[in-house]
Amino acid sequence: MTPRQANALTVVGLAGLLTTVALTAPRWAALLRVPAASLEVEEPAHEETLVPVGEGPAAEAGRRISVRLYFEAPDREGLLPEEREVAFSADLARQLRIVVEEIAKGSTTGLLPTLPAGTRVLEVFVQARGVAWVDLSSEATSGLPGGSRAELLTVYSVVNTIVTNFPAVSGSW
Repeated sequence: MTPRQANALTVVGLAGLLTTVALTAPRWAALLRVPAASLEVEEPAHEETLVPVGEGPAAEAGRRISVRLYFEAPDREGLLPEEREVAFSADLARQLRIVVEEIAKGSTTGLLPTLPAGTRVLEVFVQARGVAWVDLSSEATSGLPGGSRAELLTVYSVVNTIVTNFPAVSGSW
């Protein structure tokens, strides 16, 4: 086989692969949005009210859990935890969304915000193997004061909050 034939074969193969991905994208994209049935929200031991799971959103409306959110320390380097009560959801992706939205609201105890004002959670995906993706609006990067330190604090704030409160989400890369 000549180099020209090999290049032509490579182009045809890549075009076929691209076509296959494009035609099957709706099917596998829908799978990413399905909650992982094997991932249950592990409830902290210091939960206040118990409501049976599976009775719909109305039953979960009054249920709250205590979570630990991480914000920037005002007087030293790093992050400090802040305890907060949030609404409970049996859907892990929905629960992660609620918690990250609480980070975006900022601290209630005087700690510094790690997500800029106006940051919205666009989407949250959780795979069955425990990998979570959190898609934030552009304000998450455009509103940062600048520098890699601010970026690291933002990332660590979200990651530490999720991994600390939800052991079903993997902390490894």
